Amino acid sequence: MRLIGFVIFVVGMVLILLDWRASADADDIALRPIGEVWFRLHSESLLTLQPAIERYVAEWLWNPVIQTVLELPAAPVFAGLGLLFMLISRILGGSDAS
Repeated sequence: MRLIGFVIFVVGMVLILLDWRASADADDIALRPIGEVWFRLHSESLLTLQPAIERYVAEWLWNPVIQTVLELPAAPVFAGLGLLFMLISRILGGSDAS
């Protein structure tokens, strides 16, 4: 679990660097949302997700729940989740086997 947390944290740091580099000409960093990052990596899966969620799970779940998550800035979310996983792993005994 600690390794997974570390990998997720590194992904968050890479995203921060990419966002910083992409907005080097601007005065502030423009953080890309999770949905945009996902769309760039594999747009077909993202475009298939909405009808699948609405049809097979619950129509209300897409908007506002999942849509709100997809609008969150990707870099701090991944970095935070990575840190959280590493902290939980440390609290639960630090076993890297799981």
